[in-house]
Amino acid sequence: MNSWLLATILVAALGTGPADLSAQAGLDPDPAAAMHRVRVRVVGTLLEQGRTELALKAAGALVRDRPGDAPTRIALGRALEANGLLEEAARAYEEAARLAKRDPVPRALLARVLSHEGRTDEALSHLRRAVELSPFTAALWNDLGFTLLLSGRPGEAVEALERAVDLDPAGRRARSNLGFALAALGRDDEALRSFRALLRPADAYANLGLAREKRGDVPGALDLYRAALRLDPSCEAARANLERHASAAATVAPTTRIPASAPDEELSHGTL
Repeated sequence: MNSWLLATILVAALGTGPADLSAQAGLDPDPAAAMHRVRVRVVGTLLEQGRTELALKAAGALVRDRPGDAPTRIALGRALEANGLLEEAARAYEEAARLAKRDPVPRALLARVLSHEGRTDEALSHLRRAVELSPFTAALWNDLGFTLLLSGRPGEAVEALERAVDLDPAGRRARSNLGFALAALGRDDEALRSFRALLRPADAYANLGLAREKRGDVPGALDLYRAALRLDPSCEAARANLERHASAAATVAPTTRIPASAPDEELSHGTL
C-alpha cells in the first residue's frame, strides 16, 4: 500500500484530520519529510489516547529512520516518559537539545524528567537556558519558578513566576504557583490575592491553608480550612484536608481530638 495512503488511513483512524495530510502530500516539496512529520503526529495522537506501548514502538521506528531529527527524538522522549522510562527519556531529550541548540522545548522537557529524578540543579540549569532562548514564553518562566519553589528557593521562584504572570495574566498555573511561593515567604496577604485571582474565595483560603501547612503552621492551616468551609460548605479541598487531619489525630490518639502536629508532605489537594 502507498505509504501516504497508509498514513492517511492510520491518522484518520486515530481521529486526526486527513485533509491536512492530503494538503501536505500535494504541496510539500519533500514528500518523504512530510510523511515523517505525519508519523511523528501519529505518535503524539497515540500518547493522547493512552496507547503508550504502541507509541513507543512507533517512535522507535521513527528514530531508526531519522536519528538526526530533533522532533523525532522529542517524540521518542515523550513515549519513553509515558512508559515510565525516565533515564532513557532524559537521554532522548538531551540528544534533541544537542540537535536543536536554539529550541527551548527539549530543554524544558528534559528539566521535567530531571526534576522527577531529584536532579534539581541540572533541571534548573536547563530551564534557565530555556528562558534565555525564549524569554517571552510564560510557560517556561512558570516551569522555572515551579522548580525553584520545589527546590526550596521561594524568593527566586516569586521573581520567575511574576514574570510568567506578566506575560500571561490569565495563566492559571503561574498564578497558583505564585501564590504558593509568596506564602512560603510568609507573604500571606499577597498569596491570597494571587489565589483569589483565579479561584473562588473558599478555594483560595483552602490553598493558603495548604501553603501554611507546608511551612509547618498546622493550627493556622486548620483555621483557614474551617474559614473556607464557612464561606462555602461544599469546598472539597478544605473538607478533605480537615478530614485528613481528623483521621491522623484519631490514629495517633483514638480517645482524643487533638489536631495533627506535623505537616503532611503530600500536596494532595492543592493546585501546586
